[in-house]
Amino acid sequence: MAGPGGSSRSLPSAARGGSSVSLPDTDRGDSSVCLTGAVCGGSSVSLPDVVCRGSSVSLPGAVPEDSADSLQGADCSGSSVSLPGAAPEGSPGAPPDAAPMARYEEVSVTGFEAFNRAVEQYQDKTIFAYFSGSKDAEGKSWCPDCVQAEPVVREGLKHVTEACVFIYCQVGERTYWKDPNNDFRQKLKLTAVPTLLKYGTPQKLVESECLQATLVEMLFSED
Repeated sequence: MAGPGGSSRSLPSAARGGSSVSLPDTDRGDSSVCLTGAVCGGSSVSLPDVVCRGSSVSLPGAVPEDSADSLQGADCSGSSVSLPGAAPEGSPGAPPDAAPMARYEEVSVTGFEAFNRAVEQYQDKTIFAYFSGSKDAEGKSWCPDCVQAEPVVREGLKHVTEACVFIYCQVGERTYWKDPNNDFRQKLKLTAVPTLLKYGTPQKLVESECLQATLVEMLFSED
């Protein structure tokens, strides 16, 4: 057994089902008490900074009903320390926390001037822009390819690797879009909708490319 002062005391194979686990001579002060492989099917339970005051530390929920495991003689300043919700015997330990997904802010605009204002507002951030034919009162675009591409693009947004802004831009009605002199064609050099691009870079997907999930994911995830 380990000595006092910052050390630990372990029970590698604690009994289960109605029996108890005792540490009659638990270390004092800032020692820690560990149950390695005890109760919870191969996982370990630590009670840091346990002070011996003659009471007990209970682990409720760690064993089947009507049984309990306790550390006789271990206590934190006269009170008990509980670890409810321990995994039942035979279950795997909780998986490590997944890496947090990068968050993005979505801005919806209609028309070239509104798009320009959004770009100016978020010029200090990475901007992805999706250009679509405008939607009618029922929320359906006049552009069939845009309708098919939108869910693919939104799924791809899950793969953004940095905090960014996603601008959803409706370019206008079909007659406006077909005019070769409209601002989107003249100033942004757009040639078709749908178009997905990373603003300020040459990275761009046009028409049927926006329907390919792999290409969409690559555009969102590559630096």
